[in-house]
Amino acid sequence: MAGSKADFAIMHERLAYASKEKVIQACRKAGIVIEKSTIKGFLYKACYFAKADTIISRDSLARPTRFLDIVFWDIIEYNPPGYSGARYSLHGINAFTRFY
Repeated sequence: MAGSKADFAIMHERLAYASKEKVIQACRKAGIVIEKSTIKGFLYKACYFAKADTIISRDSLARPTRFLDIVFWDIIEYNPPGYSGARYSLHGINAFTRFY
């Protein structure tokens, strides 16, 4: 529609949650006008935390009181693939026993 303005939050979602600068740049190249009031102060909390380099939490984790109370998981990728072509393994650490 000629003369219509797009909402920044919608464009942010449609452009795969790209950074604010990239969304503005892509919209400008495509000829899409973004409503300025929707850009100012825009903060998508999930994107903010996902793109943060370091988030320091001063809150200590509650101590586990029993087996499997708290478990930390990691997926490890092997390149080149390992025995029988395996590329991934799942690694878990039980916080109570500290056994992995």
